[in-house]
Amino acid sequence: MKFRKNFFTEQLKRIMFERKLTQEELGKKLGVNRQQISRWLTTDRNPSLVSIKKLAKALNVSVNYFIEESNKKVKDKTNLKRIENVNMDLIINLIREENKLLEEKIKTLEYRIKILEKK
Repeated sequence: MKFRKNFFTEQLKRIMFERKLTQEELGKKLGVNRQQISRWLTTDRNPSLVSIKKLAKALNVSVNYFIEESNKKVKDKTNLKRIENVNMDLIINLIREENKLLEEKIKTLEYRIKILEKK
């Protein structure tokens, strides 16, 4: 999965600056080490979808904050289409991940209901 890496890095730097967060502090919020945050900031590594989701939750922003370039005008239609496709792919994958979690919760609840019915 690819997305505009530089945009992600810019957004992460921006929000860390605004919130006055160090790499160490953000790492603690996410349960990762400072080096992982550093890799994201230096564009050495792409974050996973799970990591983007955790970042958004920890920083109280939407996932789109990191993946959508809504505040800039895109003049080139092919570039706009590429960005739309990437964003759609990310959204679809996030929905799939969320569905898996919900399915697991449903199975757990069904199991608990069966146990309660036997009592």
